[in-house]
Amino acid sequence: MAPVQKGDIISFTLDSKREVTVTWSQTTNKSEPYYAIVAKNTRDNVDVNFFVQKNWFDNELNKFATVDGNTARVTMTEKFQYGQKNAQGDFRFVVYHDTSRKPYQVWYDVQNWKK
Repeated sequence: MAPVQKGDIISFTLDSKREVTVTWSQTTNKSEPYYAIVAKNTRDNVDVNFFVQKNWFDNELNKFATVDGNTARVTMTEKFQYGQKNAQGDFRFVVYHDTSRKPYQVWYDVQNWKK
């Protein structure tokens, strides 16, 4: 099974989110609240770890997701970034946030998926 990729659609229930504090080092240490969500890739029903900047989820969900009742669907585009364990895409996770945030992670693609 291939890791989540551009063009895939992930799905999750709105009540499945869990608030976490993400801390990273840019020029100084920073931390912000995010929601951690275990979504499903609709292509192969595999779990996808999805992190969304909390205030973006709370205020702008309809800008990046289609919501039907308690279920949201999100198409992976250049607007999303991802990180992973290695070049093969193991343990890939997806992030939706202000891209001026540049957390360090060896396999974190801050350029997003290529157009």
